[in-house]
Amino acid sequence: MKKDDFHWTETEVFRCLASMFASPAYVWIPQVRNGTGFTRSQARTIDALGVSVWPSRGLYFMGVEIKVRKSDWRKELGDGKKADDIAKYCRQWYVAAPRGVIPLGEVPANWGLIECPKPGQCEVVKAAVDLAPQPPDMLLVCAVLRQAAAVTVPADDVRRQIQDAKDAARVDWVPEDDYRRLSEMIEAFEAASGLKLPEYSFEAEGLGRDVALLRTLDIPQAFDVANRLITTLEKIGPQIRQAMAEYQAAVSHTE
Repeated sequence: MKKDDFHWTETEVFRCLASMFASPAYVWIPQVRNGTGFTRSQARTIDALGVSVWPSRGLYFMGVEIKVRKSDWRKELGDGKKADDIAKYCRQWYVAAPRGVIPLGEVPANWGLIECPKPGQCEVVKAAVDLAPQPPDMLLVCAVLRQAAAVTVPADDVRRQIQDAKDAARVDWVPEDDYRRLSEMIEAFEAASGLKLPEYSFEAEGLGRDVALLRTLDIPQAFDVANRLITTLEKIGPQIRQAMAEYQAAVSHTE
């Protein structure tokens, strides 16, 4: 993808967050409400909720509002109480955006700013102030669990889908009967020739050239030619030796 073709979305910024505050130290859940049902006086939704799950680093919620356009950021600033319904449960509160969307001077004092300079990367430009959050109530816990279940795919399902895709690809490209017949042919060739087919294509190509060269030499025919030459030489050998002796005698008589 060319740089000019890329368009920032909330999903892309969310991916940047998950790469910076990465698993297994953090768990990220998108679009978390402040409760289930209609018990809350006002339903609020946070764009990204990060959960620090390592006791050595502290166990806490990190709330992040994601803004990809300046107009969205202006609306956020216009409703200052909107974030409080969830921020009161978070130790840190951030706003995350592509670089250049949010002026640093407009970020509230207790908030932090995370900027994404390019896809897959982000950095903390302004650290959030550590707050004193209140413990989450069951409404929030249930909302977090419900959203986590909605966006999570069990690992076994992923592995099963990958295996199904592999099986489908193998059947589409090489039917099972053809695959078995090809395997038998390879085994027969290796057993008869004493050669092991190489793993890489360039090695297989080299082996093919060597076999072609041997076929070009036609070894059995070469043996037949050599045998005929030997038989012919045995027949005319005495005549050649007699001719050489007569030639030497003639030369000696002339001298």
